[in-house]
Amino acid sequence: MPEIEARTSVPVVLILDDDIEVGTAIAELMRAEGFESTSFATIGELLASPLFERANCLILDVQMPHM
Repeated sequence: MPEIEARTSVPVVLILDDDIEVGTAIAELMRAEGFESTSFATIGELLASPLFERANCLILDVQMPHM
């Protein structure tokens, strides 16, 4: 019987905020807490990211223009 390799993965937190400074600050805070994190300024950038499929949590700006 083949051995199953145990995988440990870091949770991925993605941030969507049109204010780049806010998104960057939240992403830095998440990384400091041990998460893999990236911020995006548009929904298109977020959806195009390969990290989107691995996201465990999304932090969204609820007052973004054009949404």
